Amino acid sequence: MIINNYRLRCFHAVYTHGKIRKAADYLNTDSSIITRQIKLFEKEIGHKLFERRPRGVVPTDTAKLLFEYYKRDQEAQADLELSLQELGDLQRGCIQLAVPYAYIDMFMKDVLNSFCATHPNLHISIKEINATPQIISTVLEDAAHIGAIHPIIDHPDICCYKRASLPVHMLVGKDHPLADKQKIQFSETACYSLALPPTSWALRQMIQSVEISEKIQLTPTLISDSTVVRKQFACIGSGGTFMPAYIARQEIELGQLTALEIDHPAFMASEFGLVVRRGRQFSPAVNQLIRLLAAKLSIFKQSHSLIY
Repeated sequence: MIINNYRLRCFHAVYTHGKIRKAADYLNTDSSIITRQIKLFEKEIGHKLFERRPRGVVPTDTAKLLFEYYKRDQEAQADLELSLQELGDLQRGCIQLAVPYAYIDMFMKDVLNSFCATHPNLHISIKEINATPQIISTVLEDAAHIGAIHPIIDHPDICCYKRASLPVHMLVGKDHPLADKQKIQFSETACYSLALPPTSWALRQMIQSVEISEKIQLTPTLISDSTVVRKQFACIGSGGTFMPAYIARQEIELGQLTALEIDHPAFMASEFGLVVRRGRQFSPAVNQLIRLLAAKLSIFKQSHSLIY
């Protein structure tokens, strides 16, 4: 039997995301296309792959077997690529990274510019992904060798290669009523206009968990996946936003923003991390790059960090 690679990829997306719509969003296509590919795949292999449920789809026993085949196929391909790249002695190959927009400038300045100059025949691919769950999915599906996430989410198949404390602050402009304070209670943030990230972001989910525990409901004035937009919102009037002070260090140095410590353990315990898929074998080039990132990224030099 010849397995159609595109249909296999569609199947894998549905299997991992649990919903046709989410799989379509991940593959940047229409739900109808995914549905058709799954039906064609079922016809080709002669078995049903998913059972529809009110909250999504449930894989059949056949789907579970096919998923194991997919993993073995991907591992075999990775082993082949590893062997071929080792023959190239770090001179050729592709290294894929998934990095949020707010940290790309740091990656480029601290490591990647010099790394690319030293290894001109290596191809570096950077996927700009802001939502932590999507970065983790990208790493798990081997669409990226290395991911950068904040805050860190525990996952059994994800290994955090290096982490650093990166507390979340409330950022406000110089004329904000709270600007003269150094530390505030979470309840105080509900009194002002807020710009928040989308609910798909791990940061927003962390904020929502605090809302539930503190019995406080925030009503954002603005929702945006752009850190630039949210920082600009906080610079003007009585608005504010939540993010690490590190991301707004330039605006803070210029006096445009003030970072207020939020007196709650969830915000203070937040961390930034470099993550990889647990058990994945890397080429010498990837190993060299991740060691350089762990050693030279400024975010690891400015706070306590641990290597696992």
